[in-house]
Amino acid sequence: MLDKKTIDRISILIFLLICFMALIVLVPCSSAFNISSVEKGENYIIWTYQSPNVTNSVTVDGKYLENIDVFAKTYAIYDLLPNTEHTIIIVSYNTTNATTNYIYDSQYTLSHTFTSSENTFDILYLYIFFYAAIILIIIGLYVPFISLLGCGFSILGIVGSINVSMESGFIFMCIFCAGIIVAFRGGN
Repeated sequence: MLDKKTIDRISILIFLLICFMALIVLVPCSSAFNISSVEKGENYIIWTYQSPNVTNSVTVDGKYLENIDVFAKTYAIYDLLPNTEHTIIIVSYNTTNATTNYIYDSQYTLSHTFTSSENTFDILYLYIFFYAAIILIIIGLYVPFISLLGCGFSILGIVGSINVSMESGFIFMCIFCAGIIVAFRGGN
């Protein structure tokens, strides 16, 4: 039968393995109902939607928009900041059978594009911080104080991932939590 420390070590290793797999395989969110296409850039989003109904009202980021061409089935917003979320709600009224359909979609503008060398170094540093944190936390299973060094590398990863992606920041936060758990519960 396994003792408590062995079970803790195995559960922490499984948690770290899940974090590693999440770093490798990040699946983007699916798009919304009845939106046929979305084109986006750093400072614009263009929604194209399918609605068989006649009258539409459009709300973007909580603001009702007037003077919308209801037959165009396309709406665009410009002059946006990079990596910001914007939400569109399209209400379609069918005058023949008095039904109402709601189309909802939320999209982010693209992140600011860096030069290839800047982006490459950011990602390279994140991988270095990631592997250093994981290795130090695994060593921390035997010498708990060492896992605090892994927490330091995960904090560097959190700060470094601000310009890269939200997902990598979340993964580094999970690694930080695992390091704290190992520091206070791991070791011989």
